[in-house]
Amino acid sequence: MVAAVDTWGKMWYSLSQANSNSASTILGMTELVQLLDDESPGWRSNTLWMWENAPSYVSTPVLEVINRL
Repeated sequence: MVAAVDTWGKMWYSLSQANSNSASTILGMTELVQLLDDESPGWRSNTLWMWENAPSYVSTPVLEVINRL
């Protein structure tokens, strides 16, 4: 499970039946970005992403996707 909470207490999560890796992190993150774009188009101007230092969160492919989003 990948989970997030916003400053208003709304929970966001993605469930998968697999071990976390770069591909699952990218999938969950891109799906969350799509939801945020639909629900709150200006979210990028007031959002801070905080990550733990898990290998699947700081891999080169994940960081490349983050920079594109």
